[in-house]
Amino acid sequence: MIEEFRQILIPVGAVATLATVPGALELLLVSSGAARRRTIHKTNPVESFSLAVIVPAHNEEALIGRCITSLDASALSVPRCSVIVVADNCTDSTAERAREAGARVLIRENASLRGKGYALRFAFEVLIAEEFDAFLVVDADSVVSLNLVSEVVRWFDAGADAIQARYRVMRPLSKNRKRLMDVALLAFNVLRPKGRDGWGLSAGILGNGFALNRQTLLDVPYSAESIVEDLEYHLLLVAAGRKVRFADAATVYGDMPDDDA
Repeated sequence: MIEEFRQILIPVGAVATLATVPGALELLLVSSGAARRRTIHKTNPVESFSLAVIVPAHNEEALIGRCITSLDASALSVPRCSVIVVADNCTDSTAERAREAGARVLIRENASLRGKGYALRFAFEVLIAEEFDAFLVVDADSVVSLNLVSEVVRWFDAGADAIQARYRVMRPLSKNRKRLMDVALLAFNVLRPKGRDGWGLSAGILGNGFALNRQTLLDVPYSAESIVEDLEYHLLLVAAGRKVRFADAATVYGDMPDDDA
């Protein structure tokens, strides 16, 4: 019986070991890439550079004002920065709260086409006609580091096609659940894109805190509308030969649930 069990266990163990090889190799690749220093030339924000910060929002009346206040503080060093909220199929006072906070509001009503991808596509189609130089996407339940907007402009000034900032958990020490989430996001949203960027690869898009310059959006129109619209659009960018750079010095912080409820 023991011998029969051993004969089964050995091949199963070998298969399980082989199955972990791709993941181990990727971990080694991104870890070593993250240690490589890739810098950009230090520049001052260009005064003529115009940036549209797009905030897709669905029933976010409780948090939209906080998000806009955070973005306004980050944009103080960039004169031509506009915060635009997309109130997407909202049934609350998101649009009113956003206007009160000083943002421009685009209203979108389409009961059959719902979701963040559709809201972003709508916003890009409206704003691309207004001659903005670049577009930054920040979720409505987020706050941003003070240097986010200036870092985005700095990367575009250095020639980046697209940018992804760090995306982390807000107040990670408040709950054990959030501590674990923050560790997971540090691996997935910081180590992995930083490692890719370190090796000269496209860092990827995380859905929050990513930015596109005008020419990139013209060459690769935003058509991602699935539940994983960020991954879908990144694949389109890579197929078109575009690269997402990782802005390691800037961060967006997203609200995460404290418990199952």
